[in-house]
Amino acid sequence: MKNKTLKQFIQNEMVLYDLAFAEKDFKKSFQHLERIHIVSQSLPMAHTKIHLSMLKFAILTSNPLEIMIQFLYSIFSAKFSILNIFPKGNTGGANAIFKGKMSVPEQGKRMRIQVNNSII
Repeated sequence: MKNKTLKQFIQNEMVLYDLAFAEKDFKKSFQHLERIHIVSQSLPMAHTKIHLSMLKFAILTSNPLEIMIQFLYSIFSAKFSILNIFPKGNTGGANAIFKGKMSVPEQGKRMRIQVNNSII
């Protein structure tokens, strides 16, 4: 299955997200969602699902700006993926709106290369 590595990566990151969230380490937990976002931007369903997860996070942490942004991202993310009109390396959080195109951290580049090579 071509998407096996991507699915494993997302599952692993979601487990780490859940653990960090349970420990109330919200910064670390959101970083796991951001890692998933970096590798899923070009995949409409995965891109939408991660924004829905970010929306849930925003609701659980009572972050009004993040709730608003993730609600909008959840609606439009699949369209952006299909049309390939998203800033590469964007971490997907509300703070990304104000940064525009973001450089992908080295770890993110390695993740994206590893995952994308497995699904080509």
